[in-house]
Amino acid sequence: FMHPQPKLCIPRKMPHISRSSAFTPDGVTERLEVLSASSRDELLSLVHQHLTTFMHPEGYGVVLLLYSIILTRGVGQVRSDMDKGFGGEKRSLIDNHGYLSQEGVNLILSGRGVSNVFDGERTLEDDIGGSDDVIRLGGVTSQGPVGFLTLQEAYNYLEVGECYKYPKRPIWVIYSESHYSVMFATEPQLSQLRSIDTPVDVYYWDMLANQDEVIRLTAEPNLEKKDIPDVNDEKLLIPPLDLVLRTKWQGCLVDWNGSEPLL
Repeated sequence: FMHPQPKLCIPRKMPHISRSSAFTPDGVTERLEVLSASSRDELLSLVHQHLTTFMHPEGYGVVLLLYSIILTRGVGQVRSDMDKGFGGEKRSLIDNHGYLSQEGVNLILSGRGVSNVFDGERTLEDDIGGSDDVIRLGGVTSQGPVGFLTLQEAYNYLEVGECYKYPKRPIWVIYSESHYSVMFATEPQLSQLRSIDTPVDVYYWDMLANQDEVIRLTAEPNLEKKDIPDVNDEKLLIPPLDLVLRTKWQGCLVDWNGSEPLL
């Protein structure tokens, strides 16, 4: 999906918003310049022109990307995307600990700031005290180029839908151990595989794990019906990534190919 007028935010050298009772400078917001594109080709050209700004190790690339997507979607529409909750509960793109919320992650990956990772939309009724309130729970409505998998599903805390499990390209953002990393494959068809009958390779990168190189993992079908470690057995040290892979390919075995498993 291509928004009719996507925005790209880049930093100017000099600030153009002054400190006031309503605004405290943060080093980024007061210097933003908002560029508009009228076509996909024009947007790609702008991205290529400013790519080094977004990728600078000590820059504000993630913040600029988030600003760009918020302004492309529209502030009002992003707010409308989010679940409202009972009792006027308000959601945000930033959680109480200062991290990007699920709404923020969904906005970046799918273009909509919905609050859940299941497919489609669901409703929840509040029957406590005779209330007939019904709230809408928004999920992911279409298959995007990049998917999402999480350790939280392995523990049955939530459900990741097929839109995220089977993206258009074999790339997945992984949420595990309170931070984000990335897994990808070089074979395009792997993104659509619901199950595996032969071993498949995926590659994993976690910038917080001090990896010297990308780790190659092999997901293998459990043809011999070996016992799968119980995710709820606290005595077992199961690599979280093994559990994440089994949310996509149920019951698979995972070979770390000589790399030290990340625990």
